[in-house]
Amino acid sequence: MLTGVREQLGHALFRRVAGPDGPANRARIHDTPGPRWFAPDRPIRTVHGDASMFI
Repeated sequence: MLTGVREQLGHALFRRVAGPDGPANRARIHDTPGPRWFAPDRPIRTVHGDASMFI
């Protein structure tokens, strides 16, 4: 139950912060092939992937 509530809150927060173009922008940024500034195992990738950072 808590996981479902957390996911709902995360999606609502993403919509509010990213706006109507959020999903398209996320896909453009994260799904485009090529080098990244930070490797997948770096802490910054974990922190920025967690909606709680906005609180």
